Amino acid sequence: MKRFIFSAAVLFTALSFTGCDKDKEKPVPTPDGFIINAQVKNGANFNALVDEVRAMSYGDEDVFVLAKAPYQNGGFKITLPGKVDEKLLFPMDDDAPEGITISDRNVKICTAESFEAYKNGEHFDDLIQVAINLSTFSMVQRMYMYADRNVTITGVAQEEEMTMTYDIDFKKGWNAAYISISFMTGTMTFTTTPPATLPEWWFAEDFYNSMPFAPQKSPKMLKKLF
Repeated sequence: MKRFIFSAAVLFTALSFTGCDKDKEKPVPTPDGFIINAQVKNGANFNALVDEVRAMSYGDEDVFVLAKAPYQNGGFKITLPGKVDEKLLFPMDDDAPEGITISDRNVKICTAESFEAYKNGEHFDDLIQVAINLSTFSMVQRMYMYADRNVTITGVAQEEEMTMTYDIDFKKGWNAAYISISFMTGTMTFTTTPPATLPEWWFAEDFYNSMPFAPQKSPKMLKKLF
């Protein structure tokens, strides 16, 4: 199971990017769940190739489908469940590094760890949500995390050569979280405050192909990056 929150730096190991615009997708928490209205970059090109999107989470041994939604008109509208099964909730305190303060160490977390695209039940590609800036060697990724209670996570920690700042204010239920990283300064920020440039949804392979280094790398590299 990917504990994610205190090992997020491993998600970012590539240094070559292209820019992207602010998106219009607004996650909406409701009593019955967390609605994500997603318009995918170049999404219309995939209308005939994809018919379903699944939000996935991982237990200790199994993979679980949190939600499903049809893919149409270059995007999808998916609702993460208002209540998450106990077997998908894991203590956040397990991996907390020195320097991090958790307001309630009994909190348990679930992450929508991947969004997968399918056609007739066959996996086509993964969907990722990123904003990238080549000129500053920086990027932002949006993640979706469920907390079983209100909790704040603050502080600064050092992991190898990366300085990580946490400024998280999770409310009970689903939350959008943002991981911002600067490769030039070796810093990462994990926050619930939206950045100035919001991440866009991409098909992973399409995102990879938009990068300057694409001709020099194997498509399988994407699986290593995200």
